[in-house]
Amino acid sequence: MRFQAPSASACLALAAFALVPSEPAAAAVSEPGFIERQIVSGLSSPTAMTFAPDGRLFVCQQGGALRVIKNGTLLTAPFVSLTVDANGERGLLGVAFDPDFPNNQWVYVYYTVPRNPADPCSSSNTAHNRVSRFTAQGDVAVPGSEVVLMDLENLSCSATNHNGGAIHFGPDGKLYVAVGDNANGANAQTLANRLGKVLRINKDGTIPSDNPFYGTATDDDRSIWALGLRNPFTFAFSGDGTRMYVNDVGQNTWEEINGGVAGANYGWPNTEGPISPPNPAFTGPLYAYQHGAGSPTGCAIVGGAFHDPAKVDWPASFDGDYFFADLCSHFIRRFDPAAPGTSVPFATGITTPVDLTIGPEGDLYALTRGVGLRRFSTDFIFGDGVEGGDVSEWSATATDGGDLTVTSAAALGSNSDLGLEANVNDTAPLFVLDDTPNDENRYRARFHFDPNGFDPGEAQGRLRLRLFLAFEEAPVLRRLVTIVLRRSQGAYAVMARVRLDNGATADTPFVPITDAPHVVEFDWRRSTSVATPNGSFTLRVDGAVASTLNGLDNDARAVDFARLGAMAVKPGAAGTLYFDEFVSYREGPAGPLP
Repeated sequence: MRFQAPSASACLALAAFALVPSEPAAAAVSEPGFIERQIVSGLSSPTAMTFAPDGRLFVCQQGGALRVIKNGTLLTAPFVSLTVDANGERGLLGVAFDPDFPNNQWVYVYYTVPRNPADPCSSSNTAHNRVSRFTAQGDVAVPGSEVVLMDLENLSCSATNHNGGAIHFGPDGKLYVAVGDNANGANAQTLANRLGKVLRINKDGTIPSDNPFYGTATDDDRSIWALGLRNPFTFAFSGDGTRMYVNDVGQNTWEEINGGVAGANYGWPNTEGPISPPNPAFTGPLYAYQHGAGSPTGCAIVGGAFHDPAKVDWPASFDGDYFFADLCSHFIRRFDPAAPGTSVPFATGITTPVDLTIGPEGDLYALTRGVGLRRFSTDFIFGDGVEGGDVSEWSATATDGGDLTVTSAAALGSNSDLGLEANVNDTAPLFVLDDTPNDENRYRARFHFDPNGFDPGEAQGRLRLRLFLAFEEAPVLRRLVTIVLRRSQGAYAVMARVRLDNGATADTPFVPITDAPHVVEFDWRRSTSVATPNGSFTLRVDGAVASTLNGLDNDARAVDFARLGAMAVKPGAAGTLYFDEFVSYREGPAGPLP
């Protein structure tokens, strides 16, 4: 990043004081079939983000607070608040989770330790960057649990820029740390310090003996894994662990995407951008773009994320692509290594982006200084706006009498042995309606479910089908639970989305299932407290708990009746999906249900 360049370029130091717009404008998504929406606002000078294995999103704020977004809500209490030097580009700059986080609860951070303010800045009293580990206890760090793993070299008294700060675990289980040159290019070309480098350490802070410079560097400098970088503010590993790309923020001419290679020297300050003529001493960028010429143009490359086809099927043209953003030009683009030297637009109007990441469901998230956290998705199920508004126009009438009834505007299979058949060419919902005006605290729905080879057309990117449970809070009917079937790479999975009382949502992970009959069940316990949300949601597949969400603010208002239904999301697709019967629907008090 270039927070101090005296140009028209935007910079984090200035953007930190920008006001978040009260009505954030939607980004313009260049790709057809994608939607974009705001997830949260209220973040103060964010710098980086990482998803925890359990789906929570941790966001670094430059001033030292590590914030937690849980079930779509920005928690009031930070995970930890650190005392940092937040001048210029310094501050809390990176966060990572231990590969064994479910068991050890270890969270790693990169931040700038301030100098002693009582004395003038000097070579012996100046700030430095640090990598530390904390132990989580729920949504906060255990007090006193900080373990310092690495204290980097003292920083300049005058230059507060080029700190790097990104940290990620690689597929080898090692922690990779990106460090800027502290505005001194000579640092990037020496093995006598760790500035202007990518470092590689063990999770306990020790140095792996297979590091490329372990035998030539000494002491802590043996942690150097690659060198010749100016300000590697962001980098990323692909989901399958086969690639690592390092973004290097350039000086006056070029922004770079570099392939992460052990022992590589990327050339700064001797070279910037494409290396011409080629120099065997340096590794040139995979892709570079300029500041004032060509297309695109920008000033500071930020954010890096690989599309992960194992999580979600987007159009085939996205396979292998790498997303990156620019701080000043407010775009997100994607780079395909199969088409070197080029990139294509993905979105524009991203107000001051600082980081990108891929969510548990495979969607792209953009962290911005202007409008908070944004999400990009092909998820037409959740993007149609219905679940957040009035859906009382859904019609369902009793056809069989009794409390639980079935109806559909589409033709149902005449053979009742096949269960309830919803042809995906139909766009009308298939409903099960409980029209008894009960107001209960717990709801459970159980149904037999068979993908039956359902294929909505993987090349189209719209690969999901939904079940939903909607409760009427007179006079408005709102969808509160959605079960999603996904076909990805020929395999099936289901997940659930719960809409909370404040309009936010909470998602379970996708659970793999086979193309065979299954019993799917969800158990919804409404929150009985507004002040301290205590609602929960449990998804079961074939009797086994697949996922549980707790502490939900999931609607403590009165419920008049519920509807359980199914809807295809891609009219015209071939195939038939069978909901092989709704086995049972129960509602009652908070205790056990039959």
